[in-house]
Amino acid sequence: MNDRCPVSEWPQALALAIGEYEAGRTASAREALLQLVGAHPNEGAPLRALGAVLCNEGNFEDAIPVLEQAATADPGDSATKAYLAMALLLGRQDVVGAQERIREAVAQAPGSFVVRWKHGELLLRLGYAREAAAELQAALQADAPDAASRTHCADMLRVAERRAEGQVNRVAPSFPPQVLRDLFSGMRSLRFLGHPARREV
Repeated sequence: MNDRCPVSEWPQALALAIGEYEAGRTASAREALLQLVGAHPNEGAPLRALGAVLCNEGNFEDAIPVLEQAATADPGDSATKAYLAMALLLGRQDVVGAQERIREAVAQAPGSFVVRWKHGELLLRLGYAREAAAELQAALQADAPDAASRTHCADMLRVAERRAEGQVNRVAPSFPPQVLRDLFSGMRSLRFLGHPARREV
């Protein structure tokens, strides 16, 4: 990839980088996305894809400023806010910030698979299993970007339902940071996150 591709060509470069990631060439994809973001720092889609890659690698602290920049570049993108919510929770244990971002995402795109999935995941991590189950059920009513992500969401729903059995409303427990990181579920595909022609609404 050139250090700076023309504005008209960045969507193609982004698609190639995402293809690298989905083929398992993570380092190559990350480098391509870093170059693309450097060349086009005001484009939300490359920032969103890079932030998602960093989250999927467990690098939440580095993902936060990237996703914040993506949210500024494209305020209407709900998926970015959903990923930012998880990064704030897992990278900084910022429960208030995470809740604010996920509420914004749900208000913007209540029918989005990724938004409802990540909202359910956030609730489950905070100990609200019954509420998490309801969100995950809502996610499964929406169109998932790929079959593996849908399967992962369904697996998480089963966990939430088991935890919800006999559960009463209570104050959410606190989890050690490493436990939160270990539980993070990344998207199996980045295509819906990174492709400018497709945005979940």
